[in-house]
Amino acid sequence: MVKTGLSAEIVIAKIRSSNVGFDTSTAALKVLSDAGVPESVVVVMITEAGKANKASAAEAKDDRKIMSAVPEQGKLRDLLGKTKVYIYTDDLKARDIIEKELRKG
Repeated sequence: MVKTGLSAEIVIAKIRSSNVGFDTSTAALKVLSDAGVPESVVVVMITEAGKANKASAAEAKDDRKIMSAVPEQGKLRDLLGKTKVYIYTDDLKARDIIEKELRKG
């Protein structure tokens, strides 16, 4: 964005309004410096990357907390009678099958 001629203020506003995942390693910072990225932009990149990392760590902690209460294996009948059931899966077809079976119970 800097190379297109946008001001540092515009670049900073865009960074702050976006979900970011910047590489802020020493090597990456050197590349940014060599490319002429203003220091104010780099500082915001570092700050926002830190916020994203903290948010990601907090989310991972919450996921671990939820998953620690979930048995890794079990039978569908073990879930019957529960007042709340959380299904955590990337397999939407499996989730739909489980939901259907739970509703029968």
